[in-house]
Amino acid sequence: MSSSFSVSRLLKSTPLLLLRNLLLAWLVIFTITRFVLFFASMSDWVGHAGVGAAGAVFIHGLFFDLGFLAYTAILVGLILLLIPNKTWEGRYTLTGLNTAMALSIFLMLFFAASEWFFWDEFGARFNFTAVDYIVYS
Repeated sequence: MSSSFSVSRLLKSTPLLLLRNLLLAWLVIFTITRFVLFFASMSDWVGHAGVGAAGAVFIHGLFFDLGFLAYTAILVGLILLLIPNKTWEGRYTLTGLNTAMALSIFLMLFFAASEWFFWDEFGARFNFTAVDYIVYS
């Protein structure tokens, strides 16, 4: 007796592979941004905090990134899984997926570059100050 639903087949499906690649790309961009900002400001904190603070920065940041990616995975994953199977076999699907992935990575790189300028101005990563500044400029 075979079931039409297979977990292994679902895990190898195009939507979940796309979601995995997207989330990994975002995590890499987040991590590189954190490294760049960390080393750019190392002279500011090296006398005030010990070397252990460096590890805490990356572990704490990783938890925030994973939290964001979990929420993103739920939303994007539901959207991708609700798209009918017939659509994934369509003629322009690959072009559409590549375009969506490129646009997403471009936006993440844009935000990483924006975060550099925000860090330079305010000495912090994007936070409520950034949102407040954008809304009430």
